[in-house]
Amino acid sequence: MWVPFRHFLIYLYSGILSGIFVCGFIGNILVIAVVIRYSCMQTVTNIYILSLSLADILFLLSIPLFLYTTLFNSFPQSQILCKFYVSVTLFNWFASTFSLTSMAADRFFAIVYPVRSQSWRQKNKTITVIVVVWILACVLMSPGSINAQVNQISPNSSKGSCNQFWNGDYKSYILYTFCLGYLIPCLFIFFFYSCVVWTLSKVRMGKGSKQNRQKTTKLVTIIIVTYICCWLPHWINQLRSLSFYYQTEKFNFSLNPTKNKTRILMSSSNNNYSSFYALFLNLIYQLLGYLNSAINPILYSYMSINFRTAFGKMMARKFQRSAFQITS
Repeated sequence: MWVPFRHFLIYLYSGILSGIFVCGFIGNILVIAVVIRYSCMQTVTNIYILSLSLADILFLLSIPLFLYTTLFNSFPQSQILCKFYVSVTLFNWFASTFSLTSMAADRFFAIVYPVRSQSWRQKNKTITVIVVVWILACVLMSPGSINAQVNQISPNSSKGSCNQFWNGDYKSYILYTFCLGYLIPCLFIFFFYSCVVWTLSKVRMGKGSKQNRQKTTKLVTIIIVTYICCWLPHWINQLRSLSFYYQTEKFNFSLNPTKNKTRILMSSSNNNYSSFYALFLNLIYQLLGYLNSAINPILYSYMSINFRTAFGKMMARKFQRSAFQITS
């Protein structure tokens, strides 16, 4: 009975993940379309949201590979696909957190220095910031992408695993991605928002101006908090895996099939924990990461009347065109 139940959970998980892929892809495409199409939507905050949506789409494109690995217990035998999978995952970590940090910084300057910040809180300068963020994300992800490759799970097995081989230790890799892709950006965000909250509580503004700033700040806050909450379990699990890594060294269990190289497993088929429950928890952590990329468009629509209006206007025009083509 255990095996059928396990299969049921895997298929249920795959169905949920497929739904996340479809909804997230369509939702983020709509976000990009309305920001590009309507000039009134091209505000500083929405340009950062556009950057987030692009990063989310790239990350969601890795879901088919993750699903294949989950269902068939093997990664496709393709070095290009392996490098793509690792690259979009790392890129999403860096680009998303840096974009969110930039959004928090923008809120900081808009509220704490409302007059002085007007000169640099402009569309062209915001695009420049995003370009820098993406270039920095590409640079930081490049070591992982270069070191990614598909290998057989065992010498006598035809099943593959997408791994990263580092000329260092597992701890360095985890701390590298955790600190640069999560911890340090979160600390900056906390600092910026502490200043924002203090300013909003102390400084007197006009009622209309204060409400507009609070609405935008609330939207950005919800986006940031959702991201932090969705990825926190993953990073806690990654930090927990460090203790397992050192335990395996202590008891002479090798994670290192080749000399002076530490293999870091990037596919669900090769989890360091033997328990199925631990493996399934890891799958849930990954699911939360994908869910964050899919839920953002829903947050934009729910929290922003401008996005709701733009979405409605675009969908109405789409239906009008379809009706015209049918009648003609």
